[in-house]
Amino acid sequence: MCLIVDKIQHPNNLPIVLDRDLYVTKYLRYNYSRNPFKSKWVTPFQMKSVRFIFGRAILKAKIKEGGFIDDIHCLKIHKGIHSMTGPWKYSHFVTPFRAKIPKGTKVYYGTDDDIVSEKLIIYK
Repeated sequence: MCLIVDKIQHPNNLPIVLDRDLYVTKYLRYNYSRNPFKSKWVTPFQMKSVRFIFGRAILKAKIKEGGFIDDIHCLKIHKGIHSMTGPWKYSHFVTPFRAKIPKGTKVYYGTDDDIVSEKLIIYK
């Protein structure tokens, strides 16, 4: 998944450091297996495993910019933890989870109610 940075929120193409916790929605896909010990929650596009311990999962990743889109001069973000501030617009058999981006985390807001952060806590 790739995020197109919202130029209104990021006029200088720099990340915002949150001054308070931000609650978002993280969508995950359940990867079924015939072996119940191999069934697990994964991210919808990259299929990265998400492990819940005591009802929560903590994800961390560095944000990586992907450069500018030439025709509209918008910054693309390729790496980071993607979540949604609004409704999911795709149909990939996903399940919504309540999640929190903690205070002090760097984020980029996208143009499609999406957000990329360096840290995310997902609640089961």
